[in-house]
Amino acid sequence: MAKVDAKRMNITLACLCKPGEQHIYPVYGTVRTTGNMSVLSGNKIFGFVAVTNRDRLLVAEFSTPGVLVGSISVSLRNIKSVQTDKTLFGSMTVKIFVCDQGVNSEINLVFAKNESVVDLPYQKVNLDGLLGVLKNPEKFCKLSDTVRKEAEVKKEAAKTQDSKEKTVTKKVNHGPDPVAMMNKEKEYVLSLCKRLEAKYGKAEFGSPLTEGEISAWEKNNRVIIPDDLREWLKFAGESRLKGIPLEFYPLERFQKEQGYVVIGKREDLPIAFVTDDGEYDHKYIALDGSSRKNLGYMETILRFWGYDAKRLFKDEELEKLRPVIEEETAKMNRARQNALMPGAGVREAMEYFFIRNNIGYLYEWQTFPKCPVRQDLVDCGLVISEPDRDGYYQWKPVKQTRSVDFAGIEARLGFTLHKDIKELVSNYFYFMLEGDMDEKSFHIYGLLPTINIEKHVTGSFEKENYAGDYSFITEGHFFLLGGACIDGDDSFALEVNNDNGEVLAVEYMDKKHVKFADSLYDLFMNSTPVWYKE
Repeated sequence: MAKVDAKRMNITLACLCKPGEQHIYPVYGTVRTTGNMSVLSGNKIFGFVAVTNRDRLLVAEFSTPGVLVGSISVSLRNIKSVQTDKTLFGSMTVKIFVCDQGVNSEINLVFAKNESVVDLPYQKVNLDGLLGVLKNPEKFCKLSDTVRKEAEVKKEAAKTQDSKEKTVTKKVNHGPDPVAMMNKEKEYVLSLCKRLEAKYGKAEFGSPLTEGEISAWEKNNRVIIPDDLREWLKFAGESRLKGIPLEFYPLERFQKEQGYVVIGKREDLPIAFVTDDGEYDHKYIALDGSSRKNLGYMETILRFWGYDAKRLFKDEELEKLRPVIEEETAKMNRARQNALMPGAGVREAMEYFFIRNNIGYLYEWQTFPKCPVRQDLVDCGLVISEPDRDGYYQWKPVKQTRSVDFAGIEARLGFTLHKDIKELVSNYFYFMLEGDMDEKSFHIYGLLPTINIEKHVTGSFEKENYAGDYSFITEGHFFLLGGACIDGDDSFALEVNNDNGEVLAVEYMDKKHVKFADSLYDLFMNSTPVWYKE
């Protein structure tokens, strides 16, 4: 399953913005399109959705977060009406009716619940804002027209003042401090450069520039250099990073073009900062032929270089971890033998899955499994490390020690629980699990030590409280296990049939279901954890 986080969602949506355009109210969901509006290969996709200050609705499709593979852009002025509803599990559905040059079409959105998207802390707030715009786009467009006109007046006044004074005035940044962000990333980059020296040569840093030299260039070219780049130039007037080639040119080689200034290159891809940006923050871009790819701040440029450069040490890091990997491999072999013994069940299969999950992460990322953790959950007993530079913690599952009142649960539900479900919720605590089975992928919601298991189990049968037509699915009671993605469609719920223990992928809106595994034992034994390779 693809990983989702707010920072990369914003970067992905920013790729669709034009110079001077900013996206507002970014949210994550599933997108369905009809008609010929979509340029996407499939009809159901992962999607990042937002509106912009240029009166557009943006939808970005991603394969892995930050990798844009398709998009939809709709003028808010072409939206004729909007309908909202709730899915079976309480997620928000939005149907947008659009008329563009006499052609009618629809866009159907299903937005993830906030509590299910822990990486996106503002999902609910942003969703409320997005729906407010979509339900009254005319009001929003009028407001943005007024804001733009005021901005244009201010811009013209600033130009006039600048012409009179022949000076450049720096803009005030009211958002995140790009200089502080860049300086923090710079220290990490310099440490990587030191490690790269033996293999790839020493990084080259030119003499620092003075404020006077930078200001003189700004006056001569009538362009404001972004604060974070300004700080970098004061550290090194030019620079060349090795291993993954990244170069920032000396000031005299900066190339001013219409709307941007080329300042260097990442391998063979030119890097520039945008100048035609109204009163908004500068953006850095990569120039790939005729297209522009948004790079965010200097901090982002350095961060992604650091990600790639660190991969150059993979073999070295794996060698350090060899004893740990060998220990985990021995555990995995024992767990597999135990899971294949007569009478083995879900508990043994889960242990086998957990250890393969550990090994997959160790080989791919040189850590135990990682995930973002809310501050109130850091001390829950699963976390085994300090947070990394991105705020992710390593974790391991732990065995449960307290008993579960299954008699009380069954009394409240009014039926007997399947033995597999009992084993699932009474043996281990863990964060979310992800894996693949054949050509299908799945995720299983975490079971945390802080949770009330009795409420968790009864709540996982919540669809029993809804009235509806379930004739398309086998009769019975269904335990909500997580979610599934089949043929690019991630709108399936992963359910356990309480009557026979089968694991099903169920799509309630389209009234269809697919058998995912014969049982929970089958799911854990015969699936592949997300990073594990045989």
